[in-house]
Amino acid sequence: MPLPPALAARLAKRGIIKATPEPVQNAEVPQTQTNEEIIAEDYDSKLDDRAKEHFWEGIEVLRKRWKAGKTVPRENYLEYKKKALEIWPLPPGWEEVYDEGFGQHYFWNVHNNLVCWLPPAHPRAVPTESAAHLREERLLKEGDESDDSSEASDQEVPQQVHKEKKHERREKDKDLVHHRNKRQRVKDNDLDPMDPAAYSDIARGSWTSGLDTHAKTGVDSTATGSLYQMRPYPAPGAILAANAKQSTPSP
Repeated sequence: MPLPPALAARLAKRGIIKATPEPVQNAEVPQTQTNEEIIAEDYDSKLDDRAKEHFWEGIEVLRKRWKAGKTVPRENYLEYKKKALEIWPLPPGWEEVYDEGFGQHYFWNVHNNLVCWLPPAHPRAVPTESAAHLREERLLKEGDESDDSSEASDQEVPQQVHKEKKHERREKDKDLVHHRNKRQRVKDNDLDPMDPAAYSDIARGSWTSGLDTHAKTGVDSTATGSLYQMRPYPAPGAILAANAKQSTPSP
């Protein structure tokens, strides 16, 4: 990017950059460069401006010419249409419809939605579907195709998710069965050979088997009733009797 002329002159005066020679006033510009500049200028500014001007001028011309359309048809057209209908009358099911934009009548079949600019009985008449009807069918077809594609994509995703979940469930079931079998084998094989259950018909014991469950605490476990009757100290009557024996003097 070239420096501004003032800044370049100051830097050249200080010796920071080399002084650039002054451009020759009457130097000839190459023809290719001139053409490139003209083409770029035409594309960038003039052509766009002209296109915009022509566009808006055309809009104004159409607006002034047509305005709201032709609300009343021409008299010579009405006379021509009347003569044509006398020669080729409308068949049953056909009606006249006035087009304000075109300024003429077209003929419409109310049963199959066919339209025609000439009377249907005219030898040059070509009944076809209306442009609005064709456009509506095309839009509906495109909408159905987009709906089908979206439904297909929506169905593919749940099916894929279902397959993945099914595969994961199978893997979990395999791991669970393997773990169960492993635990069962451990339970069957971890029996101590010195345990009587290993070489006799007695039931397999636990870690509390053979222990004295009744500790020698002095508690009378055979007593019934309230808890105070099971306390591990003598009854009050026995204590009083023992005290009486100790307090009586010897003879």
